[in-house]
Parts: sequence; C-alpha cells; structure tokens
Amino acid sequence: MKPEGSRRDSGESDRVGAPPEDDACQPDLPQRNRGSTPDQVRGRLSPAPAGEIAFSAAVVSLHGRAVLHDIACTIRPGELVAVCGPNGAGKSTLLRALAGLLPGMPPRDPRRVAYLPQGARCAWAMTVGEVAALGRIPHGDAAGTPVTYALQSCGILALRDRRVDRISGGEARRAMLARAFSTEPDLFLLDEPTADLDPAAADGVMRLLRHTAEAGRAVVVVQHAIDLAIRFAHRMIVVRSGRITADLPAREALPFVAAAFGLPFGVDPEPRLLPPDDRLASP
Repeated sequence: MKPEGSRRDSGESDRVGAPPEDDACQPDLPQRNRGSTPDQVRGRLSPAPAGEIAFSAAVVSLHGRAVLHDIACTIRPGELVAVCGPNGAGKSTLLRALAGLLPGMPPRDPRRVAYLPQGARCAWAMTVGEVAALGRIPHGDAAGTPVTYALQSCGILALRDRRVDRISGGEARRAMLARAFSTEPDLFLLDEPTADLDPAAADGVMRLLRHTAEAGRAVVVVQHAIDLAIRFAHRMIVVRSGRITADLPAREALPFVAAAFGLPFGVDPEPRLLPPDDRLASP
C-alpha cells in the first residue's frame, strides 16, 4: 500500500502508574438525523475468532452525509491500537461503530465494552470516587475493589473525595478514564484519552493503556499525539477522508499518517522533551 499523497495545577495528584460501562457522565452519543435523509450503516459488527472484534461497512452515513467508506478492521486482544488522522476524517465515528453506538447497530454488552467519548465530562457535583464508581452500573453492583484499583491506576487515588468539578481539567479527564477502568471491560474504546493532560501524565496514561493491552485486553484510542501513538501503540489505523489508508505496526504507518496530514516526516534535530524511558517504545 502506498501513502496518499505547563505545569499542573497546585495540589494535583500523583503521576499515573502502571496498573497495580457505560459512557461518561455527559456522553456525546450519536444522535438520529432529524432531516429528510436517515442515518445509515451498511455493514456489520461481528465477533471474530479468539475474542476479536471485526467491523466492516460499505458506507456509514450520518445526518445525510457519508462519513465512512469501505471500512474493514479487526481489533484483537493484547493490542493497543491507535486511530489517527486529521480532524473530521471519521475517527470518532469509527470508534462509535466499534462500540455499537451507531443507528441501527446492535448495542454491545456494557460489561465487556467501555466507551469514553471525546470531551467526556461530568457536570454534576460528584466526587472523583463517585464518578469512577459509575463504571460498576453495568454489573449492577457497588464493588469497591475495582474502583480503588481504577483510581490508583489512573493516578488519582488521592483525589477520591474531591469534587470532580473542582479539580483541573486533566484530573477530571483521568476521573473519566478511571470510570472506564472500574468496569473491568474486555475492550476499551477511548476517544482522545490524553487530551487536557500534561506531557508526563499523557505519557503515563499511554503507558497504562499499553500495560492493559499486554495483560490481555483490547484497547483502541483515537490519538492526535502521533509521537505517543508511535511510541506506545502496537498498531496504527490511519483514517483519511472517511477511508482507512493504513492498518500497520505503528512505526510503519508513519508515512501514511504524514500523508494524511500533508506533512513531511523524518528525524527532528530540535531539542524536545524525552519520555522517562524507551522500554515500551513500539518495535
């Protein structure tokens, strides 16, 4: 295949560590088209061998506009997959398709799939611990151990009793991520989970997601930080103008993601921040 062409707020919690559903409080779920042309998904979401999830579609139309074309992808346990591409390329729609959230698609089991929408937020005066505990709703229980584990994994255990509307944006983002972790799903579908995070916290979250995948879960992230995607993802799916232009090991996908953004790629001689170590860098 050839390519187409600060510092954190005072009092913020400890760093994200390696690991020791339903949607967010105010999810941005897809809405039915109110116009004359219905939303349409001509495709299917189906289980594949050994716990894999496969999605294929000739076309996905939302609000009367074709958003995805000729899509086919498979998500496997044990992999962290980064979905990359320009704004408006269809990345979030692909993620919602994998979650079974598009019109006419059968819903996925919320005990097995955790979906974190882009810009997920909580507008209610809940504590961080209460937000994370919402991830137990699909199981119908109030189990405390998964919630504590999720808060610890996301580096916000010290914020458990703080109100989520009175902490920094990056801390609130990790509270939403902890909600997904407390569900203990088989499949994580996360739309820009490192948005609003400082460089060290973003690195920590991606490191956590890599560990989670290598522990046997399937993890899919929409990611605009290409350096993080290349460093931590096992595989990169590049989406451009509603089509998948590459589905390759992360480093091999770099020419395709460069073409999608219309940018050159190569070795940058400029000084830059370095990650803590290279042990989890993609091969």
